[in-house]
Amino acid sequence: MMIDYERKLVFLSNRKVASTSMERALGQIKGMARMNGNPVLKHVDFTRYKRMEQPLRTKGFTTITVVREPFNKAVSWYKFRARPELKGDPRYVGHLDFETFLNNFISGKSGWAMEFLDNLFCIDNRSGESVDIIHKYENLGAFETLLRNIYGEDFALPHLNVSAAVAETDYSVHRAGYEAAFPEAFDWYRALPEAAVKINI
Repeated sequence: MMIDYERKLVFLSNRKVASTSMERALGQIKGMARMNGNPVLKHVDFTRYKRMEQPLRTKGFTTITVVREPFNKAVSWYKFRARPELKGDPRYVGHLDFETFLNNFISGKSGWAMEFLDNLFCIDNRSGESVDIIHKYENLGAFETLLRNIYGEDFALPHLNVSAAVAETDYSVHRAGYEAAFPEAFDWYRALPEAAVKINI
């Protein structure tokens, strides 16, 4: 999570949406406050953030985040956690095929809901309030344009933590089953606006 106290903006760092690149770029902004050090602090979801507003002194600030198409995000998580470098790590899933990986999540055997389902990340589970500005990862260029409008034309996102290319598998055969398990997540994503949002600072 990054906080711009001067412009009253809070950037919530979602997972698998180029968050490391965003934090690197935003961290260059003078006066930008940064909460990280471990995934719990770095990836504070909106529900947790709302409970932190008072001590953070961010009541009334505009919240911003980036989300990813639900099935594509699941595929990205699988590729990331199946990497040989993670062998021996509890997160490693390279011993599972993609179908088993998905079914473990769908059945509740894995506790990854907040990491997988961006509607849960973005909506306060008590009040129903949502992050103010939500950009789609699939239209990351629009998000970069938004940041340039705020921080100047020289602002650019570096390409960090990009996974190495691997032989492609046709994961799409599992899309229908995944969507049937979490229809609200897909409906929520599709209802998000495609156009860039302007902020008056």
